[in-house]
Amino acid sequence: MSRQFPIQMKHAALLVLFMACFLFPRMSGAASSRHEFYYFNPDSPQSNLGSLKREMDAFFSQSKFAVSFQPFIHLIDLERKIKDSGPSFLIVPQWYIDDFGRANGFEPIITPAFKGAVTYNKTLLISKDSGIGVKDLRNRSLAMTSMGHEGEKKINTLLFPGMNLKAETINLVIVPKDTDALFALALGQVDAALVNKESFDRINSLNQKILQPLISLIDSEDIPMPVLCYRKGAVSEEDLKILIGIFTDKENILFPKKIMEMLNIDEWRKIQN
Repeated sequence: MSRQFPIQMKHAALLVLFMACFLFPRMSGAASSRHEFYYFNPDSPQSNLGSLKREMDAFFSQSKFAVSFQPFIHLIDLERKIKDSGPSFLIVPQWYIDDFGRANGFEPIITPAFKGAVTYNKTLLISKDSGIGVKDLRNRSLAMTSMGHEGEKKINTLLFPGMNLKAETINLVIVPKDTDALFALALGQVDAALVNKESFDRINSLNQKILQPLISLIDSEDIPMPVLCYRKGAVSEEDLKILIGIFTDKENILFPKKIMEMLNIDEWRKIQN
């Protein structure tokens, strides 16, 4: 028995070597072809990210394009994940690409549109009986979604251009989703809220009583819709062409209408660089 044991060990070693040579490379190749796809859009009226993930995963599974879709609620979680393992594809607000995206190798390729527009607007809401005007916002609380680490500068440009008011004098309360800001104001937790007008209209169409006590002070300048980007060096030209076709090929109607409705868009457009 003692003599047969080394022989058996050699046979086992040869078997392991055989598997490593023929099985593992195939597994590695399959894994490397799978793309990570991240999504972060706090201004979207779609708040059920679990449902969005299920629909996107099911769609990409049917499309035979190997993608793992992951939505994010918090900017800090997105940034941490990108730092740990950058995705191949990314849907994020334009301000993220301007501030951080291009430095990390992301390049916009597709933009969504809604009712023919590739921009949207936010509206500054207050309670009707608050007596607050724009000039009274100093030292008041304003609920809004994140606009990055320099959000105050963006607010000054988008909301207060030419006004004697700076976002630095307002107590900005950052919330994960656009609808969170809306409900925070409706419940009296903050003095004002800055929300996507589409979010306001959608909630108002469902239950007018919730938003009836609220009025709009001012609307923002045009804000670019979020963009779909790819990471340079992580995506082959062939895979990039496939993904663009999946999103923009109107004849094949490859991208599901249900997901478009969840994202509150009705068209994808290629960005002309």
